[in-house]
Amino acid sequence: MKTRRRNLSGDLSSTTGSNKRSMTSENGRDNSLPFPIDLVFEIFWKLPLKSIAICRCVSKTWSSVLSRQDFTELFLSRSRTLPKLFLAYQKGGEFFFFSAPQPQSPDENSSSVVATYHMKFSFHAYLPGLFELSGLDQGLVGLTSRWIGKGRVPSVHVPVICNPSTGQSLPLPRVKTKRVKSRSLFGYDPIDKHVKVLSMSVSQGSVLPVAEEYQVVTLGTGKLSQRMINCGRELRYWPHIRGRCINDLKKVDMFFTEGTMINYNGKLGLLWSEGWLSRSSTSVNLCVLEDIGKQEWSEHVYVLPALWEDIVGSASLSFVGMTQTNEIGMRSLAYPPSPLYLFYFNTERNTVVRVAIQGMDVSEYDRVHIFLDHLENVKLIACAMKTRRRNLSGNDLTTTRRNTRSKTLENGRDNSLPFPVDLIMEIFSRLPVKSIATCRCVSKTWSSVLRRQDFTELFLSRSRTLPKLLLAYQKDGDLFFFSAPQPQNPDENSSPVVATYRMKLSFDAYFRNGAFGINGLDHGLVGLSGRTHSVICNPSTGQSLPFTRAKTRSMSLFGYDPIDKQVKVLSMWGAKFSGLLNVVAEEYQVLTLGTENPSWRTIDCGCILSYYSQHVRQKCINGVLYYLSTDMSTETTVLVCFDVRSEKFSFVKVKTFVTEGTMINYDGKLGFLRAGKSVCAYRESRIVNLWVLEDIEKQEWSERTFVLPALWEDVVVSAILGFVGMTRTNEIVMRPLSILPIPLYLFFFNTKRNTVVRIAIQGMDVSEYDKVHIFLDHVDNVELIVNSVILTMVNYNGKLGFLLSGESGYVYERSTSVNLWVLEDTDKQEWSERTFVLPALWEDIVGSVRLGFVGMTRTNEIVMRPLGLPGRPFHLIYFNIERNTVVRVSIQGMDVSEYDHVHIFLDHVENVKLL
Repeated sequence: MKTRRRNLSGDLSSTTGSNKRSMTSENGRDNSLPFPIDLVFEIFWKLPLKSIAICRCVSKTWSSVLSRQDFTELFLSRSRTLPKLFLAYQKGGEFFFFSAPQPQSPDENSSSVVATYHMKFSFHAYLPGLFELSGLDQGLVGLTSRWIGKGRVPSVHVPVICNPSTGQSLPLPRVKTKRVKSRSLFGYDPIDKHVKVLSMSVSQGSVLPVAEEYQVVTLGTGKLSQRMINCGRELRYWPHIRGRCINDLKKVDMFFTEGTMINYNGKLGLLWSEGWLSRSSTSVNLCVLEDIGKQEWSEHVYVLPALWEDIVGSASLSFVGMTQTNEIGMRSLAYPPSPLYLFYFNTERNTVVRVAIQGMDVSEYDRVHIFLDHLENVKLIACAMKTRRRNLSGNDLTTTRRNTRSKTLENGRDNSLPFPVDLIMEIFSRLPVKSIATCRCVSKTWSSVLRRQDFTELFLSRSRTLPKLLLAYQKDGDLFFFSAPQPQNPDENSSPVVATYRMKLSFDAYFRNGAFGINGLDHGLVGLSGRTHSVICNPSTGQSLPFTRAKTRSMSLFGYDPIDKQVKVLSMWGAKFSGLLNVVAEEYQVLTLGTENPSWRTIDCGCILSYYSQHVRQKCINGVLYYLSTDMSTETTVLVCFDVRSEKFSFVKVKTFVTEGTMINYDGKLGFLRAGKSVCAYRESRIVNLWVLEDIEKQEWSERTFVLPALWEDVVVSAILGFVGMTRTNEIVMRPLSILPIPLYLFFFNTKRNTVVRIAIQGMDVSEYDKVHIFLDHVDNVELIVNSVILTMVNYNGKLGFLLSGESGYVYERSTSVNLWVLEDTDKQEWSERTFVLPALWEDIVGSVRLGFVGMTRTNEIVMRPLGLPGRPFHLIYFNIERNTVVRVSIQGMDVSEYDHVHIFLDHVENVKLL
């Protein structure tokens, strides 16, 4: 392990990392951060379930804190505000559990939700034959056999309770009875917070048996014991009993044999319709049990809307249930389509919407069970079976939640937990990017730790072990970024991968003619380049940084220096055209991002070259930026090699395969892919050729030929494929070039095993995409790309905003636009971006002065001021974004030549109140 000094902001000491956790610090201080338990709760209840599961494995202290009842209830309260769909599909002898965001009042624009896999459960080990699956209020799931026959190996017929959120399943003790059969139902007591199992046993095997024994088992009380209870009357039961637990009462449907039991505002409801629910249906009926003692029912009739037939089509539907917002959920009864659809009938607005559930290959499912208003529950059901003392750092701590952060002493000690900084970094390096973004907002100390360079490198090193697919699709005037797990050595049994949305970039503000180039960099960044602007994005953090060109009509290329860890932009400017679209490069400039005052520097190429004005094919590998150009002296194509660190050029003569092949990274060297004599792969293709640049100075190339496997034609069918690239495990990846299929497919050709596999990418509605850009071996990078840029905080209509222009946060004579980022929602961490184009008279009014932002007025005018030596008189620049005008206003009455600094505040009000 490499020794590194880790500095914390403020009075936190530095530490030297070692192989074992060190609590010793320099200057006699502990290298740890004390956190009040209330604050720990507030942080972790906002994290995903997987992150909490990881943190529970850190130490006994962390496990104890995150297993406490008050934390579990806090997490449940948050989960209730964001209920989910719970889906269980049966395949063979196993159940696969998924969850998906439950649409809240969906409208016609609600197209799809993506399901997330939770756990797998083999039910044949406990429940052979017929069984039932029921959902409980607290996010738990119960499985029981319809009837358990004593003569059919009763030892394996047991009820099972599962928590899909934690991935746990717990088989319960078999019912002790001398009767022939038994049946179990699950219920939940919201007051004592206990799960109870009601078992009914019968002694005769008729179609409608009489229950003779009733037993109850309470879970979570320490020792499991079955208690006999009295029903008070003789009841016969159907072999398939439908039950629903609502507010601690288990109600068994005996009369409404065709209705679907639901929870309607905390009361039992029954949904039904005349005949099958189909396009010919006109209404939905709801009966509600208003009073159990008086056995009073109310009935509601909802008339289906006019568009019902068009949306439902020829499907026959069944009821799923009713959401907390009183929307009736329905699903198709036919063999599951792909994707699976749910229908939401809003009874208040009288609308019907169809929502697709992606991320599940339902064509292979035998049966799909769907539950509404599912909650995520972090409580470990195994821990609930046994009472245990939970110790924090050797002392029992009982924390009472308060509205303010509590520093109350218990047993003479602070109610806080000390965590070594090394341990904190190890923990957070395993969390999702979104969780790290949340934790950065906790305090200045946390922000300082999670912005450190060594933490960024640690996170990157872990991310490289699990590379991703990065997908960017162009739709209308926006660019949407998604990422998906990159399959590692996939085979024919590989499941589809699900894409996760990352960010949106409005490229119309920078690339109005629609022409732009997009390139992926080695450490998770993406560069976009057009004629007048360039933008660098970090899809992991959702950030984008636009910067203006040194000159207009230039082409920018992106490179990364892995030694100094810097991103550089190479800009080529030209005014002369050679041919229709080729531009002669007359000047080369370089910009280094991440420095305190980035500025363009002119460098010498040493050769007269021309480039394609629309888009330049480029690839940056191990600090060398490669791109194709034309040598004007010989009128031949050359491969330009730009060393990003030394900023020196070298050139390689090229052959036909270079001009037509696809650039790839092959084991840290530049490679070109072709399918024989074609740049695309077809069903008729037999080989794939790879040329590798072995030595730049000697201009030596090597060639490899890979024979496509026998199943190639069956897998590819009639698709025309283009090369995406080559993974680090040397798998060649291809994609369809013709009309995009639904879902989008990628083809992985394993050159070592000589296999080809088709992998579906779900979670993206590719039928609406104009273009889809795909990058391999993408890594998550938590580094903030704008941390070296001066941002000005403003009040924009009561919301936090940041003003930025150019590459350094300043405004110049050559600037063309001003960018405004607005924090629209603090909890969801949603930002919006606005770009304001500066007017034509900007250069004449500003002159050669460098400007800084002052702020934004209530009338939405952006105010700027000159930087450097104050002018005479001192003046401000007002940019009216609505009228697109710029005015310079002089401020007289101040001898600014004597001021070291001038501080300016907008929208100041006079206050006569005496201090």
